[in-house]
Amino acid sequence: CAQGSTISFKVDPLETACHSNPIDILYEIAGAVLDEETGDLLEYRHLIRHPVHKTIWGGAFGKEIGRLAQGLPGVVEGTDTMEFINKHEVPFDRLKDTTYARIVCNVRPEKKDPYRCRITVGGNLINYPGDCGTPTADLLTVKL
Repeated sequence: CAQGSTISFKVDPLETACHSNPIDILYEIAGAVLDEETGDLLEYRHLIRHPVHKTIWGGAFGKEIGRLAQGLPGVVEGTDTMEFINKHEVPFDRLKDTTYARIVCNVRPEKKDPYRCRITVGGNLINYPGDCGTPTADLLTVKL
């Protein structure tokens, strides 16, 4: 039995054994929200179509887009991480570098706004020509 903050769900051992890699079942669960009425795990594509959940999760996704883009006045401040362009504005030599996005939702009851949506992009398909490194400090520096 896997435990959430206040909810729990059972992982069927037989179903888990059917996967070529049992960790795959955890990947399927990650990013899904448990519908407490039905017990179903719902991803964003299900949440946005559900009459009870669509307002909450539509707003949560709107906040994430606003945060990544130029913001939503009075709601969330933007970070200018991305900007929207038309397909014809993508440089021809970069068309092959376009990738997919996945919307991941979760409930974080300890947060002020518990309904969270995040966008992840196809990491295995990203081809960024600039520096992708993250500057780090040496362990010795940190201990000083």
